[in-house]
Amino acid sequence: MVIYCLLTSVFAATLMSGFTRVIQDKKMPGDHDPLRDNWGVKWRAFFKHMDMNGDGKMDENEYVNMTAATVGTITKSAEKEEKMRAFLKENWERWWKSFMKDASFGISADDFISTEPKTREKMVDIQHLVMEVKWALMLFELVDVDVNDSLNETEYGNYLEIFRAPFSPDIFYEADSNSDGSIDKSEMVINELSWTISKSTDGADFYGKVL
Repeated sequence: MVIYCLLTSVFAATLMSGFTRVIQDKKMPGDHDPLRDNWGVKWRAFFKHMDMNGDGKMDENEYVNMTAATVGTITKSAEKEEKMRAFLKENWERWWKSFMKDASFGISADDFISTEPKTREKMVDIQHLVMEVKWALMLFELVDVDVNDSLNETEYGNYLEIFRAPFSPDIFYEADSNSDGSIDKSEMVINELSWTISKSTDGADFYGKVL
């Protein structure tokens, strides 16, 4: 566990300098259309995936319990379901609750997107980057059935199913940046960080087709 945390910290620190620089410049790589806030579009799509009861918000039960239950159904593993639940609970307490006036009511896409300038600065904090790297690696390991450190189309389709997003070859080819027919951990992490932080279309389809 110590080695795992060290590796994720080092990897996050390596990425942080570049992301911090572009945040300070108020511009992300690929920010080419000032009329379209792709960061907001991506996050709005994420909230739509997570809003399972259709009330326009993401609450703790949806984010933690229902998502973990979906993982259990897809992987047919109670162990993975509980591992996911514990991880999501930690994320909810450390990150999502900080955006809520009343955690019992959850958070809407509009609430979250309205915090964009401040939130994008928080997202390049080293502790948050480590959390994002761990999140991407957790998702990867949950669906890497044959434990060969690469995801094929079926495994990546199972990952998208966690977020109720349909699979398409285009999404897979986009994530497979080196075109070797599989997605490795570095590709998973880089796509997730691009999706999370960038206002460009980089990594836009990490949680399913949105653009």
